[in-house]
Amino acid sequence: MRATLLGLLSFLSLAAFAPDLARAENCTTVYDAAFGRIRSSSSHGTSQAAADQEIEGLFGPRASKCEAGAYQRFLDGFEAFAREAIRAAQPQKVGKRVIPPTTASESQIRLAIAAIKKSPLKVPTKETKIAINAYRQTRSNLSAVVEDAGGTMAMNELLATMAQIRPPEGADDGAPSEVFTTTTTTTTTVPASTPTTSTPSTTSPVTAIRVPTIPLPTWAVIKLYEARDA
Repeated sequence: MRATLLGLLSFLSLAAFAPDLARAENCTTVYDAAFGRIRSSSSHGTSQAAADQEIEGLFGPRASKCEAGAYQRFLDGFEAFAREAIRAAQPQKVGKRVIPPTTASESQIRLAIAAIKKSPLKVPTKETKIAINAYRQTRSNLSAVVEDAGGTMAMNELLATMAQIRPPEGADDGAPSEVFTTTTTTTTTVPASTPTTSTPSTTSPVTAIRVPTIPLPTWAVIKLYEARDA
C-alpha cells in the first residue's frame, strides 16, 4: 500500500513539474479528450488571452514529442473544429447588407488559434514526410474554407498562425528521458574536542516528492488513471 501511494505521489509530481515527460507517449489520448471538450469552451474565447488560457487547461503544455499517429489525430480534430469556427464567424447577408461577425461569433476562431499552437514539436522520424504533407493539406483545406466564408481578419489570423507554427520535425526513437530524483545526504560526526574516536559518517538518502497544490488539468488526470490501471 505504501509503495502504491509513493508511486502515485511520484506520478503527480512528474505530471505537474515535467508534463512533457509524462505525456511523451500518450499524446493521442490528450488530443482526443481536448478536442472532445473544446466546443463547450466557446464562452471562454471572448479575447485571445482568455482563449489561450482555456486551451492551456485543455491540452496542457505543448508536447515535445508524440507517438506514431498522434499528429494526424491532432490535425483531424483541429481541422474539424476550425471549419466549424470559421463558419460560425462568417459574415451574414441580409438583403444587400452584410452584417460583420460579432466578438461572440469569433470566439471559436480564437480557440482554434490557441489550439494550433499545441501541435507537437516532434514526431517519429519515419513520420516526418507524412506529417509535412498532412500539415500542408490541412492548411490548404482551411484556406479554401476561409476564402469561401469571406476571409475576415480573424480568419486570416488563424491561417497566419498556422503558417508560423509549421509541421513538426522528425526525431529518432529512443528510450524515454531519464527522470532524476532529488536526494539529500546527512552526515553525522563527533565534535573534534571529544577525546574518543570519531564515529564513521552515515548517509541517509531521502527522495523529495513534490505534490501539486493546484487542480490537475484534463491531460494529467487521464495519465493518473492510466498509471493506476497499468
